[in-house]
Amino acid sequence: MRNQTDNMPKCLVEYKGKSLLKRQLEIYENLQIDEIAIITGYKHSMLDKFLVEKFHNFEWYKSNMIHSLSFANKWLMQHDCIISYGDIFFERSAITSIMKSTSDITILYDKNWKQLWEKRFENPLSDAETLKLDNKNKILEIGKKTNSYKNIEAQFMGIFKTKPSGWKEIIKIKGELPLNEYYKIDTTSIFQKIIEKDNLKIYGIEYKEIWGEVDTPSDLQIYNKSKI
Repeated sequence: MRNQTDNMPKCLVEYKGKSLLKRQLEIYENLQIDEIAIITGYKHSMLDKFLVEKFHNFEWYKSNMIHSLSFANKWLMQHDCIISYGDIFFERSAITSIMKSTSDITILYDKNWKQLWEKRFENPLSDAETLKLDNKNKILEIGKKTNSYKNIEAQFMGIFKTKPSGWKEIIKIKGELPLNEYYKIDTTSIFQKIIEKDNLKIYGIEYKEIWGEVDTPSDLQIYNKSKI
């Protein structure tokens, strides 16, 4: 995000006059959800104004999403939890649909991803990852790089739900990783390892409404110019 995040966390970047974080919190706060928390890292004091529980990843500078989530271990080990990346926006239905899932791990995916990626990237395959499903929405493959659209049935949106059983499997696999992967492994990579171990299943739910991921200033320009 260049200079836009020099002095603040990316979740505070504004889209159409409202920060990405505030947009998400407004959705969660208007649903039947018991507790809400933020996992903080870079410039974490700027999030003090949000009156929800916070877990601080003091190793944010050398870690990725799964390691950040491990700082909320006491919640994830005991409760069903919905996780959403801090750099996305979405509609209320994204959360209401995934709330209903009873699977150990459930992800939200977009089958119409290519339309959005073509606006964001000259070559959509440069950023896209594989995602393959069976006819019951079980995830067969996720998170690999590919040179063929045939290997991409949808894109993971950065929203998923874990039951304690699912989180325990994530933590178990993370604990077996070499140190260079232990801190840096991302969400889809650990999902793929779970699929390969085959100790539990990961299922997906299709999302068809508006959403967006904000990685660059040009992303914001695209979203602001479109109907998104």
